[in-house]
Amino acid sequence: MASICKTNIVFGETVILDSEPAVLDLCDVVYVPEQDSNSPSGVFDQGRKRVLQTAYFRGPNVEEMAPSLTMGYRYGDITDYAPDDVYIYCGFIHYHFGHFLLSTFSRFWSAAREKYPQAKILYSSHQGMDVWFEENSFMRKLFGALNLSQDDFVRFSSPQKIRRLIVPAPAFEEASFAYRRYATFCHEIGQKLAGHLMGKSDDRPVYLSKSKLQSGVRRLINEDVICERLAANGVEIVYPEMLSLEEQIALWANRPYVAGFIGSAFHASIFVPRDYIFMINYNMTTYSNFCLIDQANKAKADYYGIAPGELITLDSAKNPDETKGFSEVYKVSDPAGIADGILRILDYKIRADRSRARQPVVVGAFQWQKREVKTESIGVSLRNVAIDKKTRQSSLHPWVPDQKANATSGVLTGTFQFHTDTEANAWWEVDLEEPCVIKNIRLFNRCDSAPERCNHLRIEVGMDENSLKTILEKHDDRVIGGVDGMPLEWQASEPLIGRVLRITSLKNDYFHLDQVEVLGWPVSEN
Repeated sequence: MASICKTNIVFGETVILDSEPAVLDLCDVVYVPEQDSNSPSGVFDQGRKRVLQTAYFRGPNVEEMAPSLTMGYRYGDITDYAPDDVYIYCGFIHYHFGHFLLSTFSRFWSAAREKYPQAKILYSSHQGMDVWFEENSFMRKLFGALNLSQDDFVRFSSPQKIRRLIVPAPAFEEASFAYRRYATFCHEIGQKLAGHLMGKSDDRPVYLSKSKLQSGVRRLINEDVICERLAANGVEIVYPEMLSLEEQIALWANRPYVAGFIGSAFHASIFVPRDYIFMINYNMTTYSNFCLIDQANKAKADYYGIAPGELITLDSAKNPDETKGFSEVYKVSDPAGIADGILRILDYKIRADRSRARQPVVVGAFQWQKREVKTESIGVSLRNVAIDKKTRQSSLHPWVPDQKANATSGVLTGTFQFHTDTEANAWWEVDLEEPCVIKNIRLFNRCDSAPERCNHLRIEVGMDENSLKTILEKHDDRVIGGVDGMPLEWQASEPLIGRVLRITSLKNDYFHLDQVEVLGWPVSEN
């Protein structure tokens, strides 16, 4: 059964900066427009050198994307001066939604326009502004939130000397760095545009689908099967291209649990403070633009991927109809398995969040499918009492750092969250910090590699390490499941009270698990 697992592989840099980006004040520079046959376009100084802060760069290998550093003209050859004394330069204007947000809009963070209210905004582009200010254009809305109209922008058709040019440096450079100022700036814009739609929180999960998208970069050809299975289990399917910009921003503000495959729709999350991101890659590598957005926004992001053997890349020459309009088109071998993995990850995350809030969780159904959750007859809330609790283990694998809360993190990953060294009877334990009534224990195995290492194990519970008693021993060879389904589950037949839970391998091998869930409640709440 195909599923997804968490990945920490990132392509690109993830530098986060807490300071303010620079604002340059330049005199007597030269502006060269796009499509000039005699020189690279951009802004250059008197020595013909490009002003680097005005250029469009993209990492991680900046030299591969770097524009020419010298102007094709000599400074003295340029005789025309731009008519105004002061301009503000906003760089190259990208039409693509994602690149616009990250590489164009990230230059509008400063208050330069307030300081020079009459200054025109000088830009570079292959196109004029007419198409960008069409009715309902996302550019028109974003510029409108800054009180900018088409008349505020200007470009020239021939090289011009600029007497004074104010240049806000970018607050975001793709696959390189991001300033936190970019996030706070976008929050201000998000509130202006969609504040009237916010404040309508709904815990029902949302899945962002590309299945109706007509063109783009990447697409999963059988994503509709995933959507059907998710929808049948109560997940709301949303098609971002069918929403207005305001509705997209409000979705990120109102819906705490949003999942989907990698795409520019996730960039809109920067417009609101965000706690949680659940994004799936088509492989096991996350492009660092998404990490930069989430880190600048201080969002807790979980990035997942599909194992290479589960994904088929369609040949555009052999499949012209299926691949039309997209650069890369894939087909997953088991879309239903992918959907089930998404459901389990969302369900586990919501159970963890409810447990942290001391709210009751649902057992036997997804959390969002049952609005009224009954408490136990004595009035306590059944929940995961192990969530975020400190753990110990018999040894540490040399490649895996010691984490105080690993298999109790509340995030189902599909891979290991603790890992011992190879040894006889390796063990892991969690201290619940106070005596608890334990009703149910579930062990979620890793699914990415070597799940059979945990076939034989023992579960013990006690008030401390000296009073542990065995409640389960497993000697059969059935492989314990995890995010792909069928975790090992123990159900109490009579009340069990304990504070320490230990799981011991009955092999001479490595020992590792993804998550350990202990459902119950503190005795103090009885």
